[in-house]
Amino acid sequence: MNESQLIQNGWIELGSGVNTHGIKGGITLNLFNNDLKNSVLNYANENEISAYLIVTKNPKLSKNYTIVKASLGNKPIIYLAGMNKLEDVEPLIPFRLFVNREDFPETDSDDEFYNVDLIGLPVFASSGEAIGKLDSIYENGPQSI
Repeated sequence: MNESQLIQNGWIELGSGVNTHGIKGGITLNLFNNDLKNSVLNYANENEISAYLIVTKNPKLSKNYTIVKASLGNKPIIYLAGMNKLEDVEPLIPFRLFVNREDFPETDSDDEFYNVDLIGLPVFASSGEAIGKLDSIYENGPQSI
């Protein structure tokens, strides 16, 4: 699947796999959203998460994988099902990480939402005039723009 097919089918790009971590097949991530406390990856420790990896150097390895564990301390690290050694994950680096929107946990209340759910909604000026649609959200660290 290519990027546009993934997006059309509800897959959300979370970031990229940038390096291996340790000898047990860990992968260090560079995530777009720095809010690790509320990351969908936290749920990988309770429920496996389906992930699609677009592998840059070896596109033949681009496919669906399963995230079975995530460590979101100083740097985010994930572990994939069946990949328990450094040698298993090295050929995947670097890659782009996509997770299906359907795998995101439900929000706690009606006034909570995921940023991705805002994309495509109308934008209004303070006068009430419709001025366009939200095209994207930029994360600059402390806030979303």
